[in-house]
Amino acid sequence: MNTYLLLTIGGILHLSVAVFHLLFWHLFKWKIDLKSLSPINKSVMPVMNICLIIYFLMNAFISFFYPDELINTNLGVSISTFITFFWLVRTVLQFIYFDYKKPVSILLIIIFVSLTLIYASPIIN
Repeated sequence: MNTYLLLTIGGILHLSVAVFHLLFWHLFKWKIDLKSLSPINKSVMPVMNICLIIYFLMNAFISFFYPDELINTNLGVSISTFITFFWLVRTVLQFIYFDYKKPVSILLIIIFVSLTLIYASPIIN
């Protein structure tokens, strides 16, 4: 498949993951659940989530507007390598920390593996 098309799909998936993370406050009832944590842990969760949202949006932006650079430059291939590594590690963590037999977990694993393979394509080329 065309690497440019794959990176566009990767950008769409990154946008989707960012939107999913924006919903965490509501989906996981953080206003209620985080109250039981220590003040530092109560703060760490949303801060890490906001940083991840920014990271996913950055990956989408790069994928949409700089695909040539991701494919044809050493810096771009290095960025693709780190994005690939991020999603590979996230896939492994899904198996370690979550019930990977649940339908939502299976869907997430498919998305994570897809992102791993998409961003490996500039490395392979």
